[in-house]
Amino acid sequence: MDAYLLFGHILRCKLVPKLQQHENLFKGANRRFSKVPWNKMEGRKLERPRTETAWGKRVEKEEERRASRAEKLKALGYEYDVPKMAAPVAEAREPEAAGTIEDGAGAAEGDKAPAAGEVANGEPDSHVVGKTKAPRKPKGKKAAKGKKVEA
Repeated sequence: MDAYLLFGHILRCKLVPKLQQHENLFKGANRRFSKVPWNKMEGRKLERPRTETAWGKRVEKEEERRASRAEKLKALGYEYDVPKMAAPVAEAREPEAAGTIEDGAGAAEGDKAPAAGEVANGEPDSHVVGKTKAPRKPKGKKAAKGKKVEA
């Protein structure tokens, strides 16, 4: 295709010797491109429960931000009383990790939620204990090549 006219421009092609080619020039050439789900990964990160220390740090940062904004408003001539942040409240959902706010770390012994595999009255919950994942089914051409079962 050397000297080929392409969109009003002449295309110039040259053969690059092996010694001048970068070692990773064709790295990953025989693989299909897969997009990294950055939004989904970040969403999962945001959904994770926070520890009390992490919440404390977030509250401190927010108080600093509010104080700096109040100072800027005061310099402009506006009087603004910064409201204090409330302490983090434990949500009423099942605990996901030990030491988190959601598991009621500071709650009384009788106030704690039942452990996984246990009902509120202390009896084991059979459908949670024996729960397993079903094997994935192949998609595409491999699904059609499955083993035939004789009746």
